[in-house]
Amino acid sequence: MLSKKEQKKEQIMQSALELFSVKGFYNTTIPDIANALKMSVGNMYNYFKSKDILAKEIIKYISIYLGQKIKEINEQDISTEEKTRKIIEVYFETAMKKPEMIDYFLRIYLSTREVFKDGCEGMICVNELGDQKCNNKAILQELVILISPYAPHIAEELWVKLGNEAGTLSYASFP
Repeated sequence: MLSKKEQKKEQIMQSALELFSVKGFYNTTIPDIANALKMSVGNMYNYFKSKDILAKEIIKYISIYLGQKIKEINEQDISTEEKTRKIIEVYFETAMKKPEMIDYFLRIYLSTREVFKDGCEGMICVNELGDQKCNNKAILQELVILISPYAPHIAEELWVKLGNEAGTLSYASFP
């Protein structure tokens, strides 16, 4: 069970996700998020020191959420094809039940690298999937193919990190 502080952090992240999907990342302010939660702006800064830190924590939160789902599928004794189908189902189910998560992940994180320019945060999702022991190359390759239309440059980087030849992602079959 999560502590009260962790529960509040999740509420803040969920509220921020909803506001980002409606107003956009750059048009949403910390006061907007605080107002949506009926809390003071000062109290918000007790949880997240800046909007950039909040943005990175949201990526970790989404990555852990999706990584756990992928791990559960990956641990099943089924074929790679069935695992891939189930992972795609998880993404579509998440897109229907929590569209703000997928919207943020694809539109903000993968296509807006400015927020994540100061370090290796571009690999947060990959690191979180690794922490979840999702290391099935076939599954990760399918995921990279799925994100390639939305974030071609990052997808290409991931494609090469998975051991594929540079420049071959565009020739991969879409799942």
